[in-house]
Amino acid sequence: MKKIILIMIALIAITYSCKNESDETQTNSGGNEESKKSEVVTTEEETSKELDTFIVEKYIDYAEGKALDAVYDCPYFTDNFKKAYKEFMQPYENEFNGINLDFDPLLCCCGTDGLKVKTTKGNYVLYEGKKDKKLYLNARLVIEDGKTLIDGLGMINMPLIKGTLKDALWREVWDCNKNFIEMEAEDMRTTIDDTKNGYLSIWGDYPTCGCACSSTVGAYKDQYGFYTFLKKSTGSCEYEHSITSNRLLSEVLPEGMGINTFIPNADKLPATNIAIFTFDVEIPRKGTDTKVYIKTLPLGMSFPSENPFVYYSLKRNGYMLNVLYELAKSEKYLELLGKLEHTKIKDLSNDEQAIIIELQDNNENTSNEKIQNNIDEVKLIYDYYTQIEYDSLLLGWDRKKARFYIKEKYKAKKKMSFVEFLQKSNYWIPSC
Repeated sequence: MKKIILIMIALIAITYSCKNESDETQTNSGGNEESKKSEVVTTEEETSKELDTFIVEKYIDYAEGKALDAVYDCPYFTDNFKKAYKEFMQPYENEFNGINLDFDPLLCCCGTDGLKVKTTKGNYVLYEGKKDKKLYLNARLVIEDGKTLIDGLGMINMPLIKGTLKDALWREVWDCNKNFIEMEAEDMRTTIDDTKNGYLSIWGDYPTCGCACSSTVGAYKDQYGFYTFLKKSTGSCEYEHSITSNRLLSEVLPEGMGINTFIPNADKLPATNIAIFTFDVEIPRKGTDTKVYIKTLPLGMSFPSENPFVYYSLKRNGYMLNVLYELAKSEKYLELLGKLEHTKIKDLSNDEQAIIIELQDNNENTSNEKIQNNIDEVKLIYDYYTQIEYDSLLLGWDRKKARFYIKEKYKAKKKMSFVEFLQKSNYWIPSC
């Protein structure tokens, strides 16, 4: 086997939660009867015999000397693996420098002396070095069209199957924790360390430009005793709202969860090509029941998207809606603000148009046409907001499927008026 560089990782984007047995067994009742009927029962021994475990060595040979982007062209991976890889890489992407990653997330723990199969559980395979048994590589293999393919490898689309839960959880919160460590400001960090029960949360302001961050991770155990992680991270200087997992998020969240889950008649609303909603999550410290909320993106943050509901990580800048923001924060402009819901700027009175012009940012090339476009976008967002039927969900955890299911839906509360929506919404505001 060709030589593979050993890279030990300080960063990881994975998530796990060890919850007690009573919480886990309750998820096997209720909405899971359909999944039980459709299961194909095979023993671990039968599953293992069908898998071509040499497929991982084939990939290692294929990857020698190739860039990480070669993953997308590799014939040994499933389409789901490639989606999970793209999802994993998003936080490391930089529009100026491309991928900013100094380790290989697939072969991160692979040794230089070749591999051998150590254990298998179902379609999970743990390899170890033939000479150095401290070196290891984990994989999940599946059979598609009679071929064994790689559906999980290393840090990509894999639950935690080796290593301590505490170490893994602390690696998960590195995205926020590094700010405190690098600036020697750990005393400015608040921590809830319940890693023995699969929960870790850190947050705080660190000494640069008033920036703050948070990172909370929980671990959810599957039928094999492996852990799936769910993590929420936020950052204030550049808008960051990230819900991630160590597995493909769409395979962890309830099947089909999307805009229609919260707005059943979304197909009847005006078509849109921008992102409007994302979701927030309360990661539980105890148990596995997990609360999920739909939320609008900060006004000024919308970006081109085929789906108005985006659930992958968001780390980006937006644009200031200066005029709307100034109108919304002052009581004296409430009447004018209300008129903008149904009246174009060109149809306002001369005095009202003069107010719009006065509030324009003189440092930017702002025009009435641009402001009107911003208002039209916000009105579209508001129209979608008013149609939300369910604003939150309670998710249960299915250990056998290793994914969430919808346990309960909660009806949305009374909707805000257009003026209230503009007053109480978050706006994207540049920091530093």
